[in-house]
Amino acid sequence: MFTGIARFKAERKELVLRVIEVWTSDSNAIVREKLRRMSVGRLVPILAAIIRQGVDEGTLTVASPDETATVILLLLLGFQELATELFVARQAGTIAFEVVQRSVATFAEAFERILGVPKGSLTLTDEPTLHFWFG
Repeated sequence: MFTGIARFKAERKELVLRVIEVWTSDSNAIVREKLRRMSVGRLVPILAAIIRQGVDEGTLTVASPDETATVILLLLLGFQELATELFVARQAGTIAFEVVQRSVATFAEAFERILGVPKGSLTLTDEPTLHFWFG
């Protein structure tokens, strides 16, 4: 899922760059919050079904797929917000690429721990995609 989102955005880089500029403006704070709420409402059931399947197959270890889906989605939305901030900072030259790498790795580790999967088994984005956006 994460790789697919990254690929989708990479294929539309110019559009994404224009959207980031408008999206991050203060005048869109209400729109961002409404989209966040809508995303949670629509995506949690889908993600819960995926998590439930993983539990049934023995690949995920969680006590409650529904609540775990909520936590994962909220963390993912936070990750997307941070990624935007990191992108802007990289464009301004105020942070090193290594900061981006550490942030992505830390979020991946958090997702792995929540889902009960082995360390290193989840990839939020691959190195070429990181370099494409943040290099």
